[in-house]
Order: sequence, then structure tokens, then C-alpha cells
Amino acid sequence: MQNWYEIRTEGQEPLVRKGQLKPISVIVKTRQGRRANTLISGFGPFLLEAEVMAEELRRICAGSTGVATVSPLPGKPTRSEVLVQGKQTKAVVDFLLSKGVPKKWIETADLTLKNSTHYVATHPSQTTTGMILNPATPVALLAILRASDVRPNFPPCLANNFYGIFGQQSVFKISDSACLELLPNSVDEGSVVPLYLPEDGPQQPVWIQESSIDNSLRTPEYEVEVANFVDWLLPEEHITYPDGQAIMFEGGKPAPASLVYRTANSGVVAVPDQGAAYILSTRLPRFWKALPIPALPVSYLPVPDTATERVRDILVSLRFDALVAGIVNGISMDQMHRDIRYLTNEDGTSDIASRHSFHHGSRIAAEWLKTQFEDAEGFAPNIICRYDAKMESSDTVLISGHYDSRGSFGLERAPGGNDDGSGTISILNIARRIKQTGITFRTNVELVVFAGEEQGLLGSKAYAKELRERGANLTLMIQADMLAYHVPDEPPQLGLAQFIGTPEVTQLVANISAIYSPELTVGFTVVCCSDHQSFHEQGYPATHLFERAGPIADPMYHNSGDLSDRPGYDLNQVRSICKVLFATLLHAAGFDLPEGVNLEELD
Repeated sequence: MQNWYEIRTEGQEPLVRKGQLKPISVIVKTRQGRRANTLISGFGPFLLEAEVMAEELRRICAGSTGVATVSPLPGKPTRSEVLVQGKQTKAVVDFLLSKGVPKKWIETADLTLKNSTHYVATHPSQTTTGMILNPATPVALLAILRASDVRPNFPPCLANNFYGIFGQQSVFKISDSACLELLPNSVDEGSVVPLYLPEDGPQQPVWIQESSIDNSLRTPEYEVEVANFVDWLLPEEHITYPDGQAIMFEGGKPAPASLVYRTANSGVVAVPDQGAAYILSTRLPRFWKALPIPALPVSYLPVPDTATERVRDILVSLRFDALVAGIVNGISMDQMHRDIRYLTNEDGTSDIASRHSFHHGSRIAAEWLKTQFEDAEGFAPNIICRYDAKMESSDTVLISGHYDSRGSFGLERAPGGNDDGSGTISILNIARRIKQTGITFRTNVELVVFAGEEQGLLGSKAYAKELRERGANLTLMIQADMLAYHVPDEPPQLGLAQFIGTPEVTQLVANISAIYSPELTVGFTVVCCSDHQSFHEQGYPATHLFERAGPIADPMYHNSGDLSDRPGYDLNQVRSICKVLFATLLHAAGFDLPEGVNLEELD
């Protein structure tokens, strides 16, 4: 499934195009001796014509302009660039803004400044969209590649310097860009970013990322929120240490933060330590997340062929099973309704104002969930409900959600009815149904609700790493995160991870959905980076279940209004996706129903 973007211009029909939109680049560089010129590229997708631009900028800047045609990669379409005489960054940016180009889709750099640097690509002939903001001496290079391009045959200079996946991109910290020349030819996109972390400035890099959201959520208020955040981090166009740092306050102590790299929907911010990184997460715009980049490399563990082969075997043998249908159809929507109203405190009994990982309400929720799982049997510490195999087996099937939440900036309330109360009640009600039916499993099964997802997958990263260190043998892992929101006039849907995860697991879920919840329209979503990513990074087959075959459209996403009693919150859709999740568990793990149990009598 391809990425698409839409360009709207006044008086014209919206134009929808395939691919991923990149910002317009405005670069000042020296050409022909010591003359400075301003080069503008990447404006084609914004419906701007090179010749018209050149003519208008000639009048605005009172200087000569020109148009050049270049081909960024062999076999790729040619594109035009506009050259303006002199340092004309401000005039060009003002011109682009007057044409309706949003500020966040314009990137600038001045390569004539002393010690200034420019972004480069994974291949010398390709231009990318990174922007370097700090003229200083880099301590390392961040190589940023599409996560889907990462393969087992990557060169050791990259594989041994892997720092994780951030916003569908794999990040490596290297000392020499020559390493990228060893990449396979299939990798045709990426960038190398000099990382500036001086000794007298912030030392902890933090990746910030905008979630994949529907255009309906890009309100003027939200755009102002993002602009204010960037302005807070970037008081001047170029930041140098120690001047120009934004200051965060926590408990009266100042913590400097500096933006060192930015694209239209992501960036790297330098802060003093991980504590300041978590403070930063409280300042983010509503649809953004902050993920600390670790100090040391993490294991680079692609999913091995032996693991995907087991999933393929399940796919080949998959058939409708009336017993599975009877079990999953017994999921109670009434019980789901009671559960979600308790977790959001809509019933007024739980006193849970927020399930944010640093709020005391998260401990109330954890204790309640612990009790519920204990009542459903099979409880182990850390809200992990484990069912041991009834026959000799080292295999494990794991399904999960996350019970922490995030609300509106500046407000304590964070009910998290959809994100991710919907996934949490799905896991909980699967546990209840297992107890009700008395089924046993032929392989080990774990039902997990993680904490700390909103702060950078903290709970799942720790647990996935622990499983890898124990040598655990996971057949597959599936994360249920945001299942409830139903866009008006759209059918009930199931969105499956397009980029982060194992395609065979995704296909298995899609096939099972067609069998046990045919009312769901199934497709891919670009929404990414929930707890399944932690297991994917550890080399385990994994995928993510989401509420929509498209970007996030829930207007209460990361909002204090994320309740279950509101328009668009659809428990029928939650139950349908929960049935898919449960059926996948049953088919993958294998199970036995006790003799004499009549499912119809249980229901």
C-alpha cells in the first residue's frame, strides 16, 4: 500500500498524489568563486512552476535568477531548481509563504557560514530533506534510513551501531558516511545528519515525531500549537551552544533544550539527560511523541527466516473453525462497556483522573488490572497474564495493549478511553473468556498490558529485551492500540501496520479477520510505533492492530476528552477487532476445550 498526500489550492480541486511529501529546501551556498546564491528545490509537489517562481523572485530580490533541470537518481524523474543571486533566504521564505506553503514545509540552511554543514544522502546523487541547524563540530553522524529497508545483510559498520527505530525510520550512529556506500542497491532513500552535542551543552538526543494524522485534524489551532513549539525550541534560525537554547523548568530547575535537526514532521532535540527528555514529552504538541535515543547501540536483530516460516505454516493451514468462532463470539460487549467506563472514570467509581505513567492514577489502574487478571487466572508480575502450555513446548504467543494514557497539554485529566483503553479492555476480556471456557493451550500464551508506551515504549522495550536475553521463543506478538474510533460514514475497519512489523503476521491477521469478523474493512495504516515495535527490534515476528485503514482521525487523540461516551466511539468495532485478535491467538497457539463444556450454555 502506497503513501498518498493531498495538495489544496484556492479555487482548484484538491490534488492527490502518490508518495511521501517532502519540504521545500532553501539553501544558501557559494558558487562560481565566492559569490553566494540561494538555491530552491523540492517545490514541484506544491504546484509551483519554476519559470514563474524565477520571474517573480527576480522582481522581488532585484537580482538575476535562473532555472536548472536535474535528475536526482538514475531512472528517476527530472526536477527543476531555481537559483537566486545573493543571500535571499528571507525573501524566498516570505514568497513561499505568500503562495500558501505552510512554514513547517520550508527548510533553510546557509552553507556559507563558518563551520556550517549540509545534509547528504545515503547515495551521493540523491538529495534528502534533513536540515542542520547548529554550526559546530559534530560528534557523530546519524544515518536515518527507512525501517522497511533494514535487512539482515546490512554492513557491520551499520548493524553494530544501531540505535533503534523512530517514526518508521531506523537510526544508526556512525563515524564515517563512507559506510553507507556498502548499502545494498535496494536502499534508495535516507539521510546522514551531523549530530552536535558539545561538552558544555545538552547531551541526551531525543527523537520527536508527529503521528500520522488525518488532514481533518490539522486545524489552524493545531498548526499554531506546532509553530509555537518550534519557536520555543528555535528562537533564532541558527542555534549555537550555549546561546539560543530553550529552557524547560521542572521543580524550579532549568533544563536547556536545543533543536539540532528537523524535518516537516520529526526532529532531534538535545537535552541534558533522560529526566529532561521526559519533561520535554509534556511540552509536545498534542499529536507528537518524544523518544530518547539511547546512549549505547542496541541489538540489531532482524526477524529470522525460521521465525517467519512458522507464521507461514499457520497461514497455509488456516481454515474456519466453528469452535474458534464459538469461543470468540462469546466476548461480552456489556463487560467491555463496564471496563472502559471504570478505566476512564466515566462511572465515577475509580478516581482515575489520568493513566499517565507519572500520575498516581496509573498505579490505581495497574492495581485494578492486576486484580482483574488474577480473577481471570494466570497472573504473573508486571500485569502479564501467562498460561503455560499443557504439553511440552518452548513456543509463546503474546498479545498486548498499553494501559497508560496521555491528555491535553496542561491538564491533569487523561482518561485514554480509546488510546489505549480500547486495547486494554480487549486483552482483559480475552482473559475473562479464557477463564469462562476453561480452554488450555498447546503452546505458552501471554496476555500483557504495558505501561510507559506514551513515554517511548518504556514497558515493552524492557520486557522485549528481557525475553530476548532469556532466549524466549515467540511465535508471534500482536499489539492492540486504538481500536474504538469510527469515522462517520466510514465502515467499521481494521488497520494493519504497513511499515513496522512482519508482513506474514499482518497477512495472518487479515485472513483471520475475513473469516471471523467479515464486517471489518481491512487495509494498511501508516500509523506506527506502538509496543509491537519493541518486539520487532528484538527480532520477533510482530504487528499492530489499529482502528482505521489510514491515518489517525480521532479528534480526541492525546486529548483529555478521550472518553467512551462520545460520538464516534464504537464498542461494536472494538469487539470485532478483539474477536480477530483472540482468533489469531487460538489458531497460532493451539488449544483444547475441556470435555463436556457447552459454549452455548456458557453464553
